Amino acid sequence: MTFDLYMGSGVALGGLFCLALVPVLARFAGSVGLLDKPTERKQHVGNVPVVGGIAIYLSVLVASLALGIEWRVMAPIVFGTGLVLMGVLDDIYIMSARQRLPLQIATALAMVFLGGQSIESVGDLYGSGPVLMTGVVSVIFTIMCVVGVINSINMLDGVDGLSGTIITITVCPLAYYCYKAGDLASFQLMMTMVGALFAFLFYNSRLFRKSAKVFMGDSGSMLFGFFLVWYFIVLTQGPDAVLSPVSAGWIFGLPLADTVSVMMRRLSQKRSPFDADREHLHHRLLEANFSVNGMVLVMALIQVGFILVGILVNEYRVLIPFSFWLFVVLVLAHHFLTPRLLHKRVEAGLVDQG
Repeated sequence: MTFDLYMGSGVALGGLFCLALVPVLARFAGSVGLLDKPTERKQHVGNVPVVGGIAIYLSVLVASLALGIEWRVMAPIVFGTGLVLMGVLDDIYIMSARQRLPLQIATALAMVFLGGQSIESVGDLYGSGPVLMTGVVSVIFTIMCVVGVINSINMLDGVDGLSGTIITITVCPLAYYCYKAGDLASFQLMMTMVGALFAFLFYNSRLFRKSAKVFMGDSGSMLFGFFLVWYFIVLTQGPDAVLSPVSAGWIFGLPLADTVSVMMRRLSQKRSPFDADREHLHHRLLEANFSVNGMVLVMALIQVGFILVGILVNEYRVLIPFSFWLFVVLVLAHHFLTPRLLHKRVEAGLVDQG
C-alpha cells in the first residue's frame, strides 16, 4: 500500500464514521445528561451536546478495525479507554481535578508497566550529552508528563474549534515521523484520527456555522492528551528514536507554554494549579477583542510556528541545547509579557470606542 493509500483510507474512514456518528449521538445526549449548559465561565448559547470525543473515539476504533490495523498499534486507544469513560462521567456529573487525577495516574502507570513506554532521556539539554533517568525517577517523570499533557489538552477545550484545530495540527508532524520511522500502521492510525477530527470540526468550528453544534468534552480531550503523550514517548525514546525530546517539546509548544504559564500564575496566587479560570491565552485573546475565528487562527499560526522550529531542531541537532533554553525564555516571556500586551490592546479598544 502506498503513502497516498495509507493516508487516504485512514482519513476517509475516520471522517465518514465520525460524520455519521455525531448527529446520532447528539440525538440521545439529552437523555443521558451529556449536555453542556451555559454558565459564567461557559459563555455559549443554549444546551450543546458533549459527544464529540465519544464520536471520535468510536470512529477511530471502528475505522482501525476495518483497516486491519494491528492491536499492537491500538495500544494508546485501548489504554485510553478508561480516560474516555471517566471523561463521559465528568461531562455528566462534573468531576473535580482531584477526582480525575487518580485515574490519570493509573493510566500512566499502565502505560509504563503494561505498555512498556517510559521517559528515560530528555535529550542533550546542556551540550554535554543526553540527560538520562532510570528507575523510580523515570517512572515519576513519565507520570508527570502524562498527567501534564492530558490536562494541557483538556484546558484547550474552551472555545469553538480551538482544541480540534490545535490537536489536528499537532498530530500531523507525529504522523510524519511515524511514517519516516517505517511505522506505517501507526501512521494510518493517526490518519483515521485526523479524518475524525476534520469531521468533528465540521460540527464544532465556527467556519461552518454561527456556533458549535457539538462539543468535544473531557472524553475527547483526555483521550487526545494521552494519545499525544504516548507517541511523543514512542518517537523520542530508545535507540531507534526519530524525534529528539526537545523537538517534541517544541511540537507541543503552544499547549505546553500556556499551561506552564497559567499554572505558574495560579501557584503564585496560592491556588491549585488545576483550578479553573479564564486566564488561558484563548480567554485573553477574546477579551482583547479578537473574534472566535480570529483567536483560533492566531493560536493555530503560533502552534505551526512552534512545530516548524521543532522540525528544524530535529534536523539540525546541534541546535538542541540552544533551542531548549530558547523555549524556556519564550515561556517566561509569554508569562510576563502577553497579559500586558493584550491589556494594552483592550485599553486601546476602549479609547477608540470612547
